[in-house]
Amino acid sequence: SHGRAVDQRCCTGCLEATTSISAARHCFAAALLKAACQCLADDTPVLMVCFDHPLPEPLAAAYPLIAPLAIGLALSPAPTASSKARLDLDWDTQGNESGTPPSAEALAPLWSGNPAGHGLPLLEMIARMQSQEIRLPGSPGATRSMKSTSWSRRRGQLLVTG
Repeated sequence: SHGRAVDQRCCTGCLEATTSISAARHCFAAALLKAACQCLADDTPVLMVCFDHPLPEPLAAAYPLIAPLAIGLALSPAPTASSKARLDLDWDTQGNESGTPPSAEALAPLWSGNPAGHGLPLLEMIARMQSQEIRLPGSPGATRSMKSTSWSRRRGQLLVTG
C-alpha cells in the first residue's frame, strides 16, 4: 500500500494487468474498490493483495505501523465452485470514517495499527460464513460498506473465491 508493486511478468510470466495503490490509512478500502471495479468492468477474476510493512526511520516516526501484514482476496464476477462469499459494495459519503473493528479482541491492534488490517473484519465475516454489514475507512468523510451473504447468480455482484 506504500506504492511498492511486484511485477508478476518477471516472476511468473503472467501478462495480466497490475496496479499499485498508495492511499495511506485508506489503502484496504481503496484497493478493494479498485479491484472490484476492474473485476466487474472487465468481467474477469482479480487478485487483490493489500500489504503494509513498518517503514524505516525517520519515516516510521511520521507513519508508524505496528507489524507487517498482508491480506489477499481472489475476486470473481460470477460464482465458481470455490466461491466463499458474495460482497455487495456501497459508497457512503455520510458515514463515519472509523470503520468496523474486528470482533476478535486479539486482532484490534493490527486493525488500528496497520491500514491493511482494516480488511480483518471482512476475513472474519467470510470465515464465520456470516451475513453482516461492515464499514471500511475510506477517504476523509466517506466509508465503503459491504455486506456478505450467500452467493447468487445475479450480475454485478462480487464473489470472494478460495
